Amino acid sequence: MAHPGAPSSRATDDDKAEANELTAEWVLLRLMAMADNDVSALIELDAWGFPSVNIDLLTPEMRMAMQELNVVSNKGNKKITAKFADKLKALEMLGRYLAMFKDKVSIDAEVTLVERLQAGRLRMNEQSAEVEKALIGSDGAIRLKTEHEA
Repeated sequence: MAHPGAPSSRATDDDKAEANELTAEWVLLRLMAMADNDVSALIELDAWGFPSVNIDLLTPEMRMAMQELNVVSNKGNKKITAKFADKLKALEMLGRYLAMFKDKVSIDAEVTLVERLQAGRLRMNEQSAEVEKALIGSDGAIRLKTEHEA
């Protein structure tokens, strides 16, 4: 157990980010690279019109967006598969950072909930008083209409 007066060995999130040189700009650049990634730029057509992938055309932005690269050789043929980051997720994260989407809806109304409840109670009391006047006669007796009177 650490001494109560000793400095905390736990670094804050800001300290960790600073130590690793992580900034919002760094994260945003990578998210933009993921969102803008266009793997079709790697495809070349040979003399016969057959497509092939030229990994020499990988840009630094594409490398940032790449999550996995596999090269499998089989009898002189190479098969290259690559997995890139999810573009939609990157766009969603960028949109959230820029506050383009509203997860919470805030209502700025001139009339507060308390005021609305008070107004409703007042209307209910007024209606109750009107009903009472209609049912109670001047002599204090309750008048009820029967089915024959209605």
